[in-house]
Amino acid sequence: MASFGFLFFLSTILVHLVLITAQADFVDQGCSNIGNYTTNSTYQMNLNFLMSTLSSNASLNDGFYNSTAGENPDKVYALFLCRGDVAPDVCANCVNASRYEIITRCPNQKKATIWYRDCMLRYSNQSMFRVMELIPIAHQPNPRDFSDVEQFNQVLGVLLKDLVTRASSSSSNKKFAIGEADVMNFQKLYGLTQCTPDISESDCNRCLEEAVTYIPECCSGKQGATILKGSCNLRYELYRFYDAPPPSRPIHSCLNTSEVSLDPLDLKYLQIFAFYCNLLLSFLVCRRGDVTSDTCRKCVNTTSHLIVQQCPNKKEANTWVDECMLRYSDRSIFAIMEQEPVLYIFNTLSISGAYQFNQVLGDLFERLTTQAAFGASSSKFATGEANFTEILKVYGLVQCTPDISQGDCNLCLRSALDFIPTCCYGSKGVRINRPSCTMRYELYSFYNLTASVPPVSPPPNSPAPPLTNTEITNGRFIKYHYFGF
Repeated sequence: MASFGFLFFLSTILVHLVLITAQADFVDQGCSNIGNYTTNSTYQMNLNFLMSTLSSNASLNDGFYNSTAGENPDKVYALFLCRGDVAPDVCANCVNASRYEIITRCPNQKKATIWYRDCMLRYSNQSMFRVMELIPIAHQPNPRDFSDVEQFNQVLGVLLKDLVTRASSSSSNKKFAIGEADVMNFQKLYGLTQCTPDISESDCNRCLEEAVTYIPECCSGKQGATILKGSCNLRYELYRFYDAPPPSRPIHSCLNTSEVSLDPLDLKYLQIFAFYCNLLLSFLVCRRGDVTSDTCRKCVNTTSHLIVQQCPNKKEANTWVDECMLRYSDRSIFAIMEQEPVLYIFNTLSISGAYQFNQVLGDLFERLTTQAAFGASSSKFATGEANFTEILKVYGLVQCTPDISQGDCNLCLRSALDFIPTCCYGSKGVRINRPSCTMRYELYSFYNLTASVPPVSPPPNSPAPPLTNTEITNGRFIKYHYFGF
């Protein structure tokens, strides 16, 4: 009954899922006080004309473009800079959104700057081409703290120094650099630096170095930060935020390969599903190797109806719940290891002593991964626990679909483990679900060792937390947050 309630809760959330809009990508604006223009003035007409021409040039100029409109004293200068790793269509959409928003947020201002996640747009009544601008400045720190600040700052300093040099000395049309560095164990730090291509190498270097020196003032000890200036920007995080937008597919992954007329009650469909049940029930469909056959059967029955409701007329889909996973496709998926799409769910509460916790977690999952992938059991399933403190244990579970090879199981689980710092660093509980493997850890025993009684519930003061927030991604990742214990 609890599983059905969980499913019902997720299905109601799905109704409200929407793609992240440009508004959600807005970061900050800087409205200058150098002067105002009059409504319906020549300056406003020049500004409106210039704004209307910007987005059409976003896909033609390597993400950077500058132009003017009108004559003095009503001449308007404008430029935009898109993040160096975004696609031309993403750049165009960002510029299109920002050209409207900057007028709304800075009404009648003769000079203004607006920053989005993927682009920056500026306009002024003074020439700003090839002129380094250090103000205005905006910052956006990651709300989470890093446990070992001294070690983190050492790694961050080395990484940013390299990225500043690479961006400012770049011979390409983009003064842009990205990179990563190891912080500890399986934890990486990712960084990005960028300048507008019109400024000199020395000005780019100075702009970025000043942005670096601003970090202790705004964002000391934070797991990530974004610093934005008129001529440059930098960002660093404990997850890879570049090359692909952040985590956008609902929990039921419907792949738009093609569509097919499919009635959930159609006999042909039921026969196909019976094939799943009869041949793959214990491992491909039931993700939790610790659940009883009856629980598994009920879970599969529920998800078989839910998946066709949430992914109507799709030839390929995935659905995950606590006790089982169900997939179907018009192509062979047996004995083929697949790592996408990814569902990750994490507790928003952080563990104190994250560095030591990650060491314990890494050792635990190293043991469980080896046991599941290369052990004698045909279920490719393992559970275990490890002492974090004298009174606190961490419990872990890993599982692969038994149809994949030992090597593929090992690869899938290790990739899932590597994904934890990207999505959920320092979290008290995490689940990573992929089509071919799954892993989970909690600070309470959530699995059933005998599979003859219901799974152990967390203690009364540590209830299994409900999902409370969803973040959509580009079709490769699904993120859920939950609160509790």
